[in-house]
Amino acid sequence: MAFYILHAGTSLQKASPAGTLTNITLPSGVTVTDARPARFAVLSNTIVAVNATSVNIAIDPSDLSTRVLNITGPSTAPTIVGGSSGQLNGEYRVGFTYAIKDGDTILTESPMSTLSDPITVANKQIDVTGVTTSGTSGVNARLIYMTTAGGAVLFKVEEIANNTGTTVTIDTSDFDIALLPFAEDKGNPPGVDSTDRLRLITSWKDRLFASPNINPDYVYVSGNREVYSWAESRRFTVKTEGEDATGVTAFMARRDELVIAKRRKLWKLIGDSPDNFEQILIADGFGAVNQDASIVVKDTCFFLGEDGFYEYGPNGVQRLSRDKVQPWFTTDDYFNRSMFTSAFAKYNQLYDKIELHLAAAGSSNVDRWVEFDLKQREWFGPHKTDAFTPTCGGAMDDSNGFSTPVIGSSAGYIYRQNQSTCADDGTAIDMDVITKFHNANAPDIEHQWGELSVLSKVEDAGTLEIVPTIGGLDADPQDSIYHDLTTGRERLPRLGPGRLLQLRFKNSENNQSVTIFGYEIPFFELGRR
Repeated sequence: MAFYILHAGTSLQKASPAGTLTNITLPSGVTVTDARPARFAVLSNTIVAVNATSVNIAIDPSDLSTRVLNITGPSTAPTIVGGSSGQLNGEYRVGFTYAIKDGDTILTESPMSTLSDPITVANKQIDVTGVTTSGTSGVNARLIYMTTAGGAVLFKVEEIANNTGTTVTIDTSDFDIALLPFAEDKGNPPGVDSTDRLRLITSWKDRLFASPNINPDYVYVSGNREVYSWAESRRFTVKTEGEDATGVTAFMARRDELVIAKRRKLWKLIGDSPDNFEQILIADGFGAVNQDASIVVKDTCFFLGEDGFYEYGPNGVQRLSRDKVQPWFTTDDYFNRSMFTSAFAKYNQLYDKIELHLAAAGSSNVDRWVEFDLKQREWFGPHKTDAFTPTCGGAMDDSNGFSTPVIGSSAGYIYRQNQSTCADDGTAIDMDVITKFHNANAPDIEHQWGELSVLSKVEDAGTLEIVPTIGGLDADPQDSIYHDLTTGRERLPRLGPGRLLQLRFKNSENNQSVTIFGYEIPFFELGRR
């Protein structure tokens, strides 16, 4: 059964499709802040959480156990001396790492310590001391690495299977050493301690990609199917001259390319591994304002920019808002553009629409939303969420395993969309729809608006209130007229004279469904005044 990991206040929680919540116990000393959203990525059956956590952590989905994702390495080198008779001949150096293990599986391993001073022995063992213990919660092993005689590559020769002992003895031949696993440059990304953090993270091509807070133009890359391996050699920079300090703002993972957005540039990364990764500039002059308003649907990217809502896919980049709703994104008349960085987008699977949540002009609450219909290529809205203040959106499976959009609220609740009932815990959900101003393609001509005819879904009960506004843009609303929802189609009174006509449809009856299929208004021109 599917489940979801949520960031709620100062905790992380597991949520089942039925809405059952279970708090996740964090590693010792790790905290969660409510000042930043948690970011999650999944790789190799491990959930990685960053940004809101005081250090990066890993969550095991099988039992919700947690551990730190990375470990700070030893700060001092071990000491080695020749011991009693043994198999070693030549010059050797030794280093060690801290590790968290589950049986024989290494879950995470720190960077290597400084290497010991070299020692030359003849037919002896090597005694190792000064193998320091780790202060990181969960560390339960130290892995000991050594070179072959006169070599430079480090091989894992011994293990201290606890976090208490500080000595070990090595006695093996060079031939056997060369058959052992060798050390790789694991490295740590920002977020191993509180000095920095990973702001953004995603998975692509069996690797994790993340961008930090202090150097936001950097992108760190994990090892192949290794959540804890972040060698510095794999890090790259996404930057050109004259850019602002915002850095990377969003990752969008397509099948064959990772789109990396900045505020005013759009890049893509192609290739199969760090050996052949290539950065290609897609667009200059626009990009994505934040991660939460950037999503991928059916291998196509959709994202909110400073001047509109964009699509990037097989047909290149298109500004979807340009033709009909551009003032939504370039004026202060509709939405608070300073809150674009708090906007979020989600996909409504049932209606095949992108839903973009924004703050109204003059407001800091993200309680308005607009829809882009992927089939009709049309915009709908703006709509308002009045029952609560939305904070995030996404998708969750229902009890039948079908994906459905959900919205999180500032009060700590998750709301499902696309529900058959029209009540919120016994309280009516108001319907309030305002049409555009109709002008019959002649806005300067007086019109006589005739009988309004409304076509709606036949219901068992219910009344739809209709408030007409007739005249100029500053006209006052007229008296309400009412449509009986049990009739399906009803002819209503004549509306009267005026240049423009706007209708407002309202219903506030508890658990009353309303579906309007259309309306018709006959008219004729009276002339110009």
